[in-house]
Amino acid sequence: MNENVLGFIKWAAGIVITLAIISIAFVVFNMAKDGTMEGVNKIGAMNAQIAESDVTIYDNQEISGSEVVNVIRKFEKSYLAIQVQTGKNSSGTWYGYSGSISSGVATIGATSSTTITSAIDEKSNQYINPNGRFMSKVHRDANGAAVAMVFVQK
Repeated sequence: MNENVLGFIKWAAGIVITLAIISIAFVVFNMAKDGTMEGVNKIGAMNAQIAESDVTIYDNQEISGSEVVNVIRKFEKSYLAIQVQTGKNSSGTWYGYSGSISSGVATIGATSSTTITSAIDEKSNQYINPNGRFMSKVHRDANGAAVAMVFVQK
């Protein structure tokens, strides 16, 4: 009878140890899953920052008028509204797309009819002096995407 009791105790101990190992495996799996999801979220955020970095490098920067013209050229085919306010044209001119900014939120309108040629024509009201200094600001839409840039001549 002792052998049967001893055999049963060994069998029960084996089951308890097996269940403990399975429980530990589930705990480790859940911890790894949470860590993996956090890593995926961080990578997604970094990808979004990298995708917008060509626009956000101009945020709150002082740049020359020639660089403003280069920005207009660079983004003329992009879904981006660029406004330039100069000494001659303080109300500003939109390039690429027209836009509006209300309470810090930018909205893009129709395609702008103003071309880069008016920005480099010295006789035009939209002329951008290549030696002028401009402060830039990037504006986002309601979804947080960078959709507008405003350059104001100092």
